[in-house]
Amino acid sequence: MLSSPRDEVDVETHVIQSSLMKCSCPVSRQPQQVRMLVLVALFLLCKLGAAVKEKNVCVFETLQGEDGSFCRSCMYKFVPEIPTPLVCKHRGGLQIIYPGLDASCNVIPSCAEYRESLINAWGPPLVKFPYARLYKKYVLIMVDPDAPNRAEPTKRFWRHWLVTDIQGQNLMDGKLNGRVLSDYRRPNPPHGSGYHRYQFLLFEQPGGEDITMTDYERRTRASWNMDKFIDNCNLGTPEATAQFQTENV
Repeated sequence: MLSSPRDEVDVETHVIQSSLMKCSCPVSRQPQQVRMLVLVALFLLCKLGAAVKEKNVCVFETLQGEDGSFCRSCMYKFVPEIPTPLVCKHRGGLQIIYPGLDASCNVIPSCAEYRESLINAWGPPLVKFPYARLYKKYVLIMVDPDAPNRAEPTKRFWRHWLVTDIQGQNLMDGKLNGRVLSDYRRPNPPHGSGYHRYQFLLFEQPGGEDITMTDYERRTRASWNMDKFIDNCNLGTPEATAQFQTENV
């Protein structure tokens, strides 16, 4: 049996009404032709609203595997009258906080202009370490090991920030009132070079140790021999490490 045009309109109206009910859009009672136009308009508005909402949702991807295991922190277990070895664990401890963004162990999403703000706007992040010992001093290093790209890092390490003489108390609130040996440089990977890792290493500063850089080190940030610097300054193993990844498309 052939369906009439009226039957087809009724079927299409029913389909759109069902879609609108899912969108929670109101449906008013109008004459048939006018109601049809209103339903179509409301249906399209619902779809547009859902698309805009989906676009504005930020999805944070946590680093996994080798990149994820880089994020770790250490603390001293307090046991009376017993030696207190350094106990390390993965995930947590060192927090890297930009305005409205906890970057610790995350891939920075492209939404909300997070990547653009990292490159062009934001200054140094808050760096918090709740396991810091109040009366100790610390050294913070921030580097990019993937300069100019991760496949061929011929400029590893690119030094972005170096601060010494950080009081343990300051690490509680994230304000690093230490001695700056290298000013903070924003993450700014070359266009199209893929994801770069930005790594933060926190060391306990040896007592009585004057941490300095050589004249050669001060002349350039690229190809910094970080491992040699750590050895020369007797920094040992970092008490906490964290990193995030971002790119410049």
